Amino acid sequence: KRTMFAYDVLKIINKITEDNPDNMYFITLARTLDAINQKEIPIVSISLWLYLQLLSHNGHQPNVSTTLDGTVLAIDDHFTFSLEDMAFVPHSSGVFDARAVKLLRLGIASQHPKQLALVSDSQDLQTQLTELVRAMHAEHGQLLQ
Repeated sequence: KRTMFAYDVLKIINKITEDNPDNMYFITLARTLDAINQKEIPIVSISLWLYLQLLSHNGHQPNVSTTLDGTVLAIDDHFTFSLEDMAFVPHSSGVFDARAVKLLRLGIASQHPKQLALVSDSQDLQTQLTELVRAMHAEHGQLLQ
């Protein structure tokens, strides 16, 4: 599974860098491959981190600080996510909460996927967020496979 994931990562980076061979993609690739080689780092942590980094490199980083109107995201709120606006929207029956926002912030800010792997009891949430981040890529025209 790790080998196939590494192959998929190489295909993604190859496709992205055909027209834009920016060095930041290769730094991200090196860190991703390093993480894949560390068996204690779950694939879900690596993929979430990678997909967040690629969004950032392409100028489509999600807003994980404020709502659309500029209000700071409240710790006790629940949220939906607007793919069009790339921002959280407070909603009483939203599936995301402060823990999801914090995990996305960590994934964006960290230099290596191992930081996400250190968050205890977060694998299910990381899986859910990975699907969200893949949807962000699809919304902004970047297919991941």
